[in-house]
Amino acid sequence: VFPAVVLSGIVCGILSPESILTMSVAQITEDKPEKKGMPRPNSVNDTRLGTNDRRYNCGTCHKSTNRCNGHMGHIILPLPVYHPLFLRTLRTIASCFCFHCCRILGVPETDAVLAAAIATGDASARFKKVTALLSKRSRCPWCDIPCFKITIAVNGTGLIRSWTATAEAALRGTPGGSPGSNLWAESGMDFPMTPADLHAALKNVSSEDLECLGIDSNLTRPENMIITVLPVPPPCIRPVICKTEGGSTKGQ
Repeated sequence: VFPAVVLSGIVCGILSPESILTMSVAQITEDKPEKKGMPRPNSVNDTRLGTNDRRYNCGTCHKSTNRCNGHMGHIILPLPVYHPLFLRTLRTIASCFCFHCCRILGVPETDAVLAAAIATGDASARFKKVTALLSKRSRCPWCDIPCFKITIAVNGTGLIRSWTATAEAALRGTPGGSPGSNLWAESGMDFPMTPADLHAALKNVSSEDLECLGIDSNLTRPENMIITVLPVPPPCIRPVICKTEGGSTKGQ
């Protein structure tokens, strides 16, 4: 008999690519699930993930269908992809950082308003206060580089970055901001922020700066909201197509 335990709360995080790879038992590389009526290796029906077919045992734990709980697989994406459920959160976080030095757009030691927001005890309330304050700033106090404005694309599937009027005017006094330079060519234009660009930038953000926003880097990091490794759940928890044993589900 186990002693009674009182739960004080539940804390959720986002799996990192490293955690997904550690949990995974197979990399999925094949797009067709079967070969000659048999589960195809390295496909979503790979027996190492478990099976719903009573003719086979699990290829990992070697247990039968009613004893195996299933095992996770993974797909390595050729390019990072935005997670649609985290797009607004990514926009909010990205608006608080400089993409040149990867620091937050404020110095708590010299900014009393920012320091008061960071001192908020509740992490969720701190995130709202700090992001509302930093997202309005147009120039980095650390490297003195103008920052662009980040918005969600009209189709809702990506992010757009553009120079604000204040930042565009400041470009004239920035090294590389003279007409004809790459930096100047981008001013006054909206251009997409690719998941690869944002992922690379967020990986350079320090845990201390994330803590200022109320994000515990031990539970998650913002770059984990961009998918680079896709977890594949085992067959026992995926929707299945009913069929007779030996039947084919080709094309379904």
